This record gives sequence, C-alpha cells and structure tokens, in this order.
Amino acid sequence: MHKNKHLWLLIILSLSLTILMPACSKKESPSKKPESSMGQKPKAPPEIEKILSDIDMLIAELDKDIKQKKMSPVEKAAQLEPQGQEGGGKSAGQSQQGQSPEQSKGQNQGEQSSEGQSDQQSQDKSKQSQAGMQTQGQQGVWQKADKSLKSIHQSWNKLEPEAIKAGLQIKARDDFEKALEELTLNISQQKSEESLMAAVSFYKYFAQLAQVFAMPTPPDFFQMKYEVMAAITEAGKQDWLAAQKHLPNIQEHWNSLKVQAQGTDAKLLNQSEFSIHDLMDAITSEQSDLVIIKGEIVMNNLKQLEAGLSKMSSGQGSQKSK
Repeated sequence: MHKNKHLWLLIILSLSLTILMPACSKKESPSKKPESSMGQKPKAPPEIEKILSDIDMLIAELDKDIKQKKMSPVEKAAQLEPQGQEGGGKSAGQSQQGQSPEQSKGQNQGEQSSEGQSDQQSQDKSKQSQAGMQTQGQQGVWQKADKSLKSIHQSWNKLEPEAIKAGLQIKARDDFEKALEELTLNISQQKSEESLMAAVSFYKYFAQLAQVFAMPTPPDFFQMKYEVMAAITEAGKQDWLAAQKHLPNIQEHWNSLKVQAQGTDAKLLNQSEFSIHDLMDAITSEQSDLVIIKGEIVMNNLKQLEAGLSKMSSGQGSQKSK
C-alpha cells in the first residue's frame, strides 16, 4: 500500500515538472529579445541637422543685433566716422598774399563760418546715414530670423512623426513644440532679447532627440551648450543670479561629456575645460566684458569639439561596417 502511494507521488511530481518547464522557458524569452536590440537607435534624419543649422544661425544673428544696440554712441559713430580731407583751409591767422590784414581777417571769418556749416552738415549726414544703416540692419535681422524660423517649422513637420516612431515621449514632443511656439511669438513681435532667450531655450530639447536617434553628439553636449548659452545670455542682461544658477549644470554636463569625448583631440579637451572654468569665474565675479570674451572662446571650443565628436563617430561607424 505504501509502495503504491510513493509511486503515485513520483508520477504526479514528474508530471508537474513537465508542465512547469515550458512555462519557465516562455517567461525567459521576452527578456532576451530587448537585449539583442538594445543600443540600436534609428539613424538621425537629415532634418535634425537642418534645424540645428537654422537655430545656430538664428542665435548668432540675434546676439549680434543685441550687441549693436548696446553699443555706445561713440562706438557707433566710430564705425561711420568720415575721413578728414587733406589740404584743408588755411589757419585763422594766415593772410593771403596781396590782401590787407582786415580783408584777410574778414575772409578768414567767412571761411570759418562756411567750414562750421559744412561740419554741421557733415555731422547731420553722418547721423542720418547711421540711423538709416541701423534701420536697414534691424530689418535684415528680422528677415533672416523669419526665414530661419520658417525653415525650422518645415523641418520639424517632417521630423515629428519620425521622432515619435523612434520613441520620443509625448511630453518631450509637447515641450519641443511649446518652445517653438514661444520662439515664433517673440520673433513675430521683433523682441530681440526675448527671441534670443527663446532660441537658446529651444536648443536644449535636442538632448531628447539625441536619446532616441543615433547622433554623433551625445545628449550631454546639447545640455552643456544650452547651459553655457543661457548663462551668457543672462549675464548679458546683467541678471547675475540667473546666470550663476546655470553654473552647477555646466560643470555636471561637462564632467560627463569629457568622458564621452576621450577619443577626440586631448589638447582641445584641455582647452575646453580651462575655458569653461574661466567663463564660470567671470560669471561668478560678475565681469561683463570678461564674460563676452570667455564666452566666445567656450563657444568656439564647443564648435570644434562637436566636429571632433562627429569625426570620431563616423570613424567608429566605418570600423563597424568592416
């Protein structure tokens, strides 16, 4: 009796194991599939590069326009200062040959009066020319801004469905569109400083595109460049507290980026690090002129670093294809 009982238990146990084993193998299979496709992002569409080119151009034009508006009257006049004429009139005390002192004095006074009127007319013409050029320059800035903005909208229309398909979250898509709407509104109202800040804010959302597309520049690069541009822009408005709030983020993203960029030019990485620290010191000490100089150096280094990352990425791609 006991033997039969044990036999039944063995049969039930063996049947249970037979049923459970396929179930366990089925549970393991889904976890293996993502591992095979992990890290394989779709190639970045050309519209991303087009939007980046347009937004960089837009930021450069707006920044240039703002700096020109902040130039002092002396700096503006120096750009249009008329050159002096050689061999000008005679001195007040010099008399012409064959004329009496009284006649010479009367003629000199007439010449001085004439020269005074000529100088005044020249100054008036210079001011009118300066005002005309400034107006034309501002019109040119907004024409370029409108053109770049239209191009960005067209590129985004083509890119948006591809980005959603690649895995861009709905919130990220909404943030991107909201930033683009803010930029469009400020440009339509021709607000220089507001448009510049909106363009800079729009730039940071490229980090989210770099997370879903295979791009040569990692998300930290876009975050880093955004924080730098935002800090420089705030410093340009003399809002030092707002500018200084970006400094910890600059350092954080740079620490991550320089590790990812180890395959690029080591000398350029060192230059970039020193220039970033110099910019941060200038913002901390609230030195406007120094921020402009150090900011330009940082932006130039980042441009070269971006080219180095792109070159490194293309080199790795060619090795993988082999």
